[in-house]
Amino acid sequence: MPALARGAPEVVAGDRSLDRPIRWVHIGENPEIAAWLEGGELLLTSGLRLDPQPLKLSRFVDELADRGLAALVLELGPKFEQVPPAMVEAAERSGLPVVALHEVIRFMTVTESIHSEIIDRQLSLLRRGDEVHKRFSRLLLDGAGVAEILVALAEIVGNPVVLERRGRGIMYQATGKVEESRVTAAWRAHQRQAGCVESLAQPVLTGGDQPWGNLIMFPLSRPLSSFDEVAAERAAGLISLTLAQYHHEDLLAARGTGNMLRSIMEGRLDDVQAENAARALGFVARGDRLLPVVAARTEFRAGARTDESWQWADVSAKLSSELAGGGIQVLAGVSDSNDALLLVLDLATKRADVADAVAKVIRGMVARRGQGEAVVCVAGSARSWTEVRDGLLSAIRAVPAAIATPERAWYDASLPTVDGLLSALDGNPEAADFVRGRLKGLMEHDLTRHPKLLGTLEAYFANGMSKTETARALHLERQSLYHRLARIEELIGEKLDGEETLFGVQLALRIHRLMNDREQRSGADQRSDAAM
Repeated sequence: MPALARGAPEVVAGDRSLDRPIRWVHIGENPEIAAWLEGGELLLTSGLRLDPQPLKLSRFVDELADRGLAALVLELGPKFEQVPPAMVEAAERSGLPVVALHEVIRFMTVTESIHSEIIDRQLSLLRRGDEVHKRFSRLLLDGAGVAEILVALAEIVGNPVVLERRGRGIMYQATGKVEESRVTAAWRAHQRQAGCVESLAQPVLTGGDQPWGNLIMFPLSRPLSSFDEVAAERAAGLISLTLAQYHHEDLLAARGTGNMLRSIMEGRLDDVQAENAARALGFVARGDRLLPVVAARTEFRAGARTDESWQWADVSAKLSSELAGGGIQVLAGVSDSNDALLLVLDLATKRADVADAVAKVIRGMVARRGQGEAVVCVAGSARSWTEVRDGLLSAIRAVPAAIATPERAWYDASLPTVDGLLSALDGNPEAADFVRGRLKGLMEHDLTRHPKLLGTLEAYFANGMSKTETARALHLERQSLYHRLARIEELIGEKLDGEETLFGVQLALRIHRLMNDREQRSGADQRSDAAM
């Protein structure tokens, strides 16, 4: 600064500590001034009242260093023509910067300049803090939650942030441009070596005797700054208020776990990184096998964002609690578009027993909430997180087929099924042409006339082509069924007796049913969207 530069300053000791922040400036000649300091001060003195004995000068410097002085500025003149060697040696031992002024200056001018700079910086921090607070508040008013605040905070400070719950590990992490595995590793190191890993931690309070958790910032992209502390404090305050509201914690946990499972599905975490991330979320498998599961409602549209995040988060939280009573651990999170619940279970017992248990709880919860029905797709058991990824992906792909098949407790996505294969053809123009080629006459008949012959044909095949059983299922006289079957053969232009004909007609019926179910769901969704 110009006011100090006029004194021709020279650093004579402690040059390795010149990056120390200055909290305030003091002017003093009292040899006992150390007792009045609180740390972080810059002390300006001419040393007029200092005892020149080396031991006393050394003790004077040691006391200043012990109080956390930022630096000592000694003006050379009548008392000292140079900085005494005893002071230099003591300062070097403690790392205290000592600056000699070779020209006389007005200390008051230096004090005013530095204090003005400090106050201006503090005001700037406060203004930036207020701007950050307003941004977070706008997010909440727009319907965002804790996760969005954390993402915004990571963007503002340019470093990843982690929200941890006391005793439960990571609830959510906003990594920004940093790899998730690096953030998880930093958090794990922070847990093992509290105080030894560089970080900035801000407690999150929700009204209890103990802090709910901590908001932690890691300098993995850029060094920490004073502004980071202000931003973290503002964010922690709003997070505390938000978590105190109903369900926000469940939603945050479900979204945080969902983010981790999506990272596994997208191949961003290898087996070791995935295991560490799962442990950070409190999931430690007892066995050597895991069970990937996906649950969705019958209105499922892959990738279409829904408003079910709160409901799935609630299911996720209660699911963990209920399964824990049966000794089953679960890692549960909502998908990115909130259209499905992603699960990984500890397969310590039989696969079928675990699948039955989780399906019963999920289907029961969804039914009790009056939110339609749920399908549960269970993949094969996995021995690694790479296999978990494959299992979750296959379970998601199986959801449309599970919805289209007759109701069952859970759908085994590990077994190849005809409906699973046909679901992959959904939307394929060649499949639609095949259906029209086989069933055009029946489809046109059912548009305007009764009885509906497509339903009759499906019942006929469902009853093993037994005319007696089909007539009983349709509550028809056998003669009436004979007339219908004859009319069906007339409309499709083929007799229902050849192997190729029977296979082709059954295949066309299955594809037609899947296409029809999809169109009905789409129409219901459009009506729902229009109503909103």
